[in-house]
Amino acid sequence: MSKYTVTADFIDKKTKEYYTAGSVYETDSQERADELKELGFLGDEIKPRTSRAKKEDAK
Repeated sequence: MSKYTVTADFIDKKTKEYYTAGSVYETDSQERADELKELGFLGDEIKPRTSRAKKEDAK
């Protein structure tokens, strides 16, 4: 499942869920994510942190 930062408030027309700017949008559909990015509602995909980065943060 991919996660994206929401850049503008919107209501998902498929799920009817309300998303506010700064929240996280999760989807299995790359097509839907691309559509929302093109419309200006989503930013870049949030990539999971690597285990190395987690270890460095713990120091």
